[in-house]
Amino acid sequence: MFLQDENLKLIDVDQLKKELLDDIENEDIASEKEVEDDLGQMYLSASNATSQLYYKDDKIANFASERALSFSLPKAGRNILKKVKEFICSFLNEGSTASEIIDAILDAIASIIPGGVIIKGIIKKLVRFILSKGIGVFCNIA
Repeated sequence: MFLQDENLKLIDVDQLKKELLDDIENEDIASEKEVEDDLGQMYLSASNATSQLYYKDDKIANFASERALSFSLPKAGRNILKKVKEFICSFLNEGSTASEIIDAILDAIASIIPGGVIIKGIIKKLVRFILSKGIGVFCNIA
């Protein structure tokens, strides 16, 4: 799995998983709306970060500002959370461990967010949100 930060620096996925497992209980539980808004923001940030790979320097700022005008954070966030849910609920169950759930979440995010660019704080919120509900409730199998 390939994940990067907003500066397009490679993230050590094993270290991230360890950090998520170790620190997750220290995270506040966000509302679904907060998680959705943050996921939308992460998508937009990732798009802006990766745009430098595809556009000339003088076009990047214009491209980013034009996209931001028509971008809907709530809609994007809702759809991202929906896709994460579809993916992880297709093979996880109530017996899945926290480690398996985190792996599935990271796999989903890596394929949804442009360039696999993530914001750790948002990933922590997402993981905490899902784990606090329990996979059975989150996936409507409980």
